[in-house]
Amino acid sequence: MKNPILKISIFLILISSCNKDDSKIEIPITPVSDYEILSELYKSNPESLLNWDLDDKSMATWKGVYVENGRVNWLTFYGSNITVFPSNMEGLTELRILNIQHNNLTSIPNFIFQLKDLQNLSLASNSLEEVTDELSKLNKLESLSFYENKLKVFPKVVFDLKELKELHLNFNSIKEIPNEIGSMAQLTTLYLKFNEISSVPEGIGNLKNLKKLAIGDFLDHIPLFIFDLTLLEYLDLAGNRITVLPREINNLKNLIGLNLGFNKIQNVPVEIGNLIKLRIIDLGDNQISILPETMATLNNLDYLRLSNNMLMGDLPIDYNNTNLLWMYLDGNMFSNIDKNIGNLSNLKDLFLYENPNLKELPTELGNLVKLERLSVYNTGLTFIPQAICDLEKNGLTIIKGDNVICQ
Repeated sequence: MKNPILKISIFLILISSCNKDDSKIEIPITPVSDYEILSELYKSNPESLLNWDLDDKSMATWKGVYVENGRVNWLTFYGSNITVFPSNMEGLTELRILNIQHNNLTSIPNFIFQLKDLQNLSLASNSLEEVTDELSKLNKLESLSFYENKLKVFPKVVFDLKELKELHLNFNSIKEIPNEIGSMAQLTTLYLKFNEISSVPEGIGNLKNLKKLAIGDFLDHIPLFIFDLTLLEYLDLAGNRITVLPREINNLKNLIGLNLGFNKIQNVPVEIGNLIKLRIIDLGDNQISILPETMATLNNLDYLRLSNNMLMGDLPIDYNNTNLLWMYLDGNMFSNIDKNIGNLSNLKDLFLYENPNLKELPTELGNLVKLERLSVYNTGLTFIPQAICDLEKNGLTIIKGDNVICQ
């Protein structure tokens, strides 16, 4: 029979060893690989649209999976019908970009809050109604999108994300922007269009690093502090109720894109001519009857939309601007088109439809050999010069009424 005293002595020695601060008993744990984690995800979602080949352990052929140095660093589940997210997904410790769009999510999957090195997160086009404070754990986030969800309240947790540079909240039901947004000095992009916002807090004027700003849809004026954001490159205030474009637009010398379509603007200040970096202008669907001559200085334009205003007479643009590719003048009162339009040698689209006073097109349009679409239906035209019709041999599509002939 074995000595019970010896057994007790050995047990006490072991206990004593365990109690020493510099001694630990470690049980080795085999780490779960990224392949194993994603395999479990795949098996947990038999109705998904991923169609992964589990025999490919490199994951190189897996839809939406991007691998670097043997670790997954980018996942995209766009409309993949993923409904189950195993808890071990928090083991994807090298994940930097995560896109879970169009997956009918009603809450943020818990594993996401453990991805401490995540830099880019998109949960766009889901059914999220709120954002939990746990999101603050992702303190390395630089880009965050809740585009097209069901948020009714601005998610204040984003104020804790000190590295966040891009915030996308378009297409929700947000009614108010907290003034504390001014604390997000690092922001370069802020999208808040297609919500129910009727005012802009002064705090936005503190976002001096902002380069892209989009806000709507019930603003009746442009707050002057917007024009203090001198680094702005893209300003989208389309679809509001704005009646005046202030002269202070002159401050935004770095603007590349300006979208003020679908408002109630009647006049455009001469100062717009000072924004020489502009490449995109949308002033369509307003109440503008005349444009300032200074617009002719904007020789970097490649997109000009003036549709559905009350414009007539000469159009003040630089007709030697070879950058201009798209020009939309439909729904106005133009009676003639300047023959110098034939110098816009790279023009691809020219829309002139629904200009009832337009009776004639200049033959010089026939010089536009790169023109792809010419729309002239519902005008006063009865014929189109043959030189223009000949461009159909180059691939031009002419959209016209049945009673309009070529001659």
